[in-house]
Amino acid sequence: MSGEKRRYVRLENQEVQRLRQLEQQLRAGIDITAQLRALQQQGWQQLQQRLLPSRTQEPPRLVSQLRHWELQAQQRLEQQQQQWQQAIAPGWANSS
Repeated sequence: MSGEKRRYVRLENQEVQRLRQLEQQLRAGIDITAQLRALQQQGWQQLQQRLLPSRTQEPPRLVSQLRHWELQAQQRLEQQQQQWQQAIAPGWANSS
């Protein structure tokens, strides 16, 4: 009277074997998924290790390239300011 009902089913041996094979395949699939995740993590770690030396070698070159671009930008800004002052200056002289 516990409220639990049980039903017994009779299966043929072939069906039991088929179900066990399916269970094994499912478990193998889970194992493969875990192995694939481990391989993926290992691949990422190897990639990061390979990139790390290049990252440490690149900054001096990147810094010099950045300084070059900054200098060019500063020069363009100064040229634009001069052009703007030259374009505005005649108008200011006439308005006084």
